[in-house]
Amino acid sequence: MLVVSPTDAIARADALADALLDDDGAIRIAEAVDHALLSEALERIRQAPADRDGERYRTWNVLALGDVFAQLVQLPSVLAVVDALLGDQAILGSIGANRVLPGGRGQGAHIDYPYWDIYNAAAYPRRFSASYALNCQVTILLDDFTAESGATAWAPGTQGLMRFPDSRAEFDARAQRMLGEAGDVVIFNGACWHCAMPNESAQERTGLLLQYLPKFVKPMEDLHATLPAGFVDAATPTMRRLLGLHGRVVDTADLPDDCPEVPEPPRTGAARTDAGHSSGN
Repeated sequence: MLVVSPTDAIARADALADALLDDDGAIRIAEAVDHALLSEALERIRQAPADRDGERYRTWNVLALGDVFAQLVQLPSVLAVVDALLGDQAILGSIGANRVLPGGRGQGAHIDYPYWDIYNAAAYPRRFSASYALNCQVTILLDDFTAESGATAWAPGTQGLMRFPDSRAEFDARAQRMLGEAGDVVIFNGACWHCAMPNESAQERTGLLLQYLPKFVKPMEDLHATLPAGFVDAATPTMRRLLGLHGRVVDTADLPDDCPEVPEPPRTGAARTDAGHSSGN
């Protein structure tokens, strides 16, 4: 897996986005989060209600748990890569935390929303392909991710296949681990085959799981509905964009000066079309 610094992630965002499409499908930004933010996030996650499945705990509605999470979804180094991959109006589709305690089991290999039912070809447009991404997954490592603690496994290059693995053996034959230290961030193409692995260590493994989507893909969660009163009023412009609250009507005043104008017909009250009126297209 390619490893870069936060500064490099910003400077090389376009090249890194290409790597998410064409190469291994995953990169790691080392030391992307300072330890004060990590400690606060980890403390709040451990105190929050969670869905339990054996020794695995999944926490939802994470944005409502404190301002630290609003900061973590707006990391400049991460958004530089996300925006290069998905467009600079990309939105946040989901945010959750996954805690895997010692003895916690792993997962089946899969690909993420909105590809998660790709086996049903009839649900997708004709000639649907991997030429561009509909998802960017980001894991913020709140603990060290080691092979023993069950660091996520992924199969490099599988983002171009647009299918699930035919068998666990096919996945295992290709799989590598998303290893890293607390404070690192792993960014990967959600069409890559991947899964959490069993925690066979004596240490907890917790990650903050962020899903970013292009502006035209329906978010997996209704994040806005889960937020406390006043959150949106205090939100930065970037946070509002990530919540999908940045939309506005685009009129001809917003077009470049050299863009040819389509004449608007006289408004006589007779039947007419909206041709030339950009807010009605």
